[in-house]
Amino acid sequence: MIRTPRAGTLALALLLFPAAAGAQARPSNSTAPRVPSAEEVRGWMTELQQIGARLQAAHSRALQDPQLRRAQDALMRDMQEAMLRVDPELDRLADRARAIPLEVQGAQQAGDRTRAAGLLRELQGIQQRVMRAEALVLRQPAFAARTRGYEELLRREMTKSEPELDRLLDRSRDLKERVERVLRQRRQPEGPRRRTP
Repeated sequence: MIRTPRAGTLALALLLFPAAAGAQARPSNSTAPRVPSAEEVRGWMTELQQIGARLQAAHSRALQDPQLRRAQDALMRDMQEAMLRVDPELDRLADRARAIPLEVQGAQQAGDRTRAAGLLRELQGIQQRVMRAEALVLRQPAFAARTRGYEELLRREMTKSEPELDRLLDRSRDLKERVERVLRQRRQPEGPRRRTP
């Protein structure tokens, strides 16, 4: 059966980043955004990791509830089956994805950077294909409703051990948007360059 890195924490990921379920990113109001310093971005990343650790701990505590655990297991099982109906090759690709890291390590040890880069591109392609199948399944009304129901159960249970859950989720989304904005700015070309004679 296919195993995605997010399979065990799909609903947590959806709570953190609703964009994974098809939400649109909010447009920026600023025409020329201030470029944050590298130190500021590192601070955001550190805070994101700290929040992520708190949320993961609350998630783990929540899953000690047998009813929630059963609901998660059933949702993940049905989700995987639905993803395989969308893309029957995912099981084979999952096996391939598990083999790639070892091949990358071997290529790096052999000094074959071209092969290592090609393998990483292959892995990225597999991950994108899994995410596409997951997104298609989550757009189905029955799965969307079921996921929302599970998220509510999860949120209630997580709030019992993490009273600041909503604030942490909001802050996490804000930080993620900031980091993604910086990454987009860095990927943008600097504009046309003048040729010098």
